[in-house]
Amino acid sequence: MPPHEILARARAADSDLLSTDRTLIAEAVGQLAQAEDAAGALELVALTWRVWLAHDQIDLGSSLASAALSARGAETVAPWRARTLYVDGLYAFRAGETQRSRSRNAEALQVARETRAPGGECDALTGLARVALRAGRYDEVVRLARMARDRARESGNGAAEASHPFTWKLLDWLHERLRTRTC
Repeated sequence: MPPHEILARARAADSDLLSTDRTLIAEAVGQLAQAEDAAGALELVALTWRVWLAHDQIDLGSSLASAALSARGAETVAPWRARTLYVDGLYAFRAGETQRSRSRNAEALQVARETRAPGGECDALTGLARVALRAGRYDEVVRLARMARDRARESGNGAAEASHPFTWKLLDWLHERLRTRTC
């Protein structure tokens, strides 16, 4: 199946593609990246990243994200570049690669801010808050998560605000614990 057909199926959230045809997704990302279709490769990774988490294939997901990010012209594609940087930061976090996670999320934040993409800002700030949580920097977690939630609200981007419900619950819980110093 041609890679652009796989991308069209991903855009339509085709459940067969997302549950059983993972090999097709991986091949399509590689083909798009090799053909120097950075936009297509980045979009496909950004639309299908949860598949690799759900099937505990973080290494493959990370490899695909790297391939898409390395495709010629990838630095000019927004917001898919910011989303893919965030995704690769999440994969790195799950793999225990804290420095790479921090680096990818910081780059995602820079790209999102430069391109005025509030959803990308929220993703990246959430990723940075995750890294701070692992390091035990709770005040930083609250600061970053609050910035993400505030940015989503001020932009009127309901999807950005709705995309991180766990982060918002953690923020409220952690803020209360810090206020009473019980953590």
